[in-house]
Amino acid sequence: MRQFVGAQKNKTFPQEAFKRGFLAQRKVRQVVNAVDVREFTTSDDLEAFVEQRLGSADGLLLLIDQESAGLAKCIRSAALVCEIDVTRASRNYQNFLHDRLSKLAKTINYLARHFNDGSDAPLLSLPLRNFKCPALAGLQETIAADPCNSQIADSVDASLQRLRRRVRPRKKTSYKTKYAVDDKERFFVFGKEKHALPDSGAPHRRSCKLNSCFRFGCRIDDTRHFNVSEGEGDTTTISGEFTDCHGDKRSVAGGTHINMFSNDFF
Repeated sequence: MRQFVGAQKNKTFPQEAFKRGFLAQRKVRQVVNAVDVREFTTSDDLEAFVEQRLGSADGLLLLIDQESAGLAKCIRSAALVCEIDVTRASRNYQNFLHDRLSKLAKTINYLARHFNDGSDAPLLSLPLRNFKCPALAGLQETIAADPCNSQIADSVDASLQRLRRRVRPRKKTSYKTKYAVDDKERFFVFGKEKHALPDSGAPHRRSCKLNSCFRFGCRIDDTRHFNVSEGEGDTTTISGEFTDCHGDKRSVAGGTHINMFSNDFF
């Protein structure tokens, strides 16, 4: 299968894959890399390979042997990760791969449309560890479980509808700013200013960077952060424990708000 994909060079997807849908008029260019996953012994090895080959790509799709899928555990919300069951593929691997790739193309087409929507993009880009909401958690689980699922559009639509119902202004204020409000009554809104980037270098991991640039296979703007606050009214303070981009717990106390990127760095 790896040799077959590599031999196709940049024509791996079926010809009709991007002739319909949101990406049809956007001249999709495929950049395909095939590697023996047995070369990787840790998640960091796989992430390094992805980071090195990524370039300026706007989409990130990863097909990986089911037995080695654990290597992608930290970037399942950055890439669309499709696990390959080689026992099912062994009889006619070309047809099997084309079926997987056709469904992946359909999913990335669908998601790219929502990521280019001014109101849905912030909801899809919310920090996954810190925005406490079953709809967002369910969305993450659905896509991570199997991005080739033929029912994925219906599931994502249902989750987005629930997320949209969480968007509202603060109470007891004259300001019209609308926020996504989570179960802890914390208010998330994209900041208009661009004055920082997520940190890199130790203790951060390669997955921190990848999760800041991609969400569900689509590139996101890693120069944009959310302003996170809590409470109604014009004067607010925020306190509590938050989880950062590599899973460490950090406490915040007394500020008006915190700046938090999509990968949960703050």
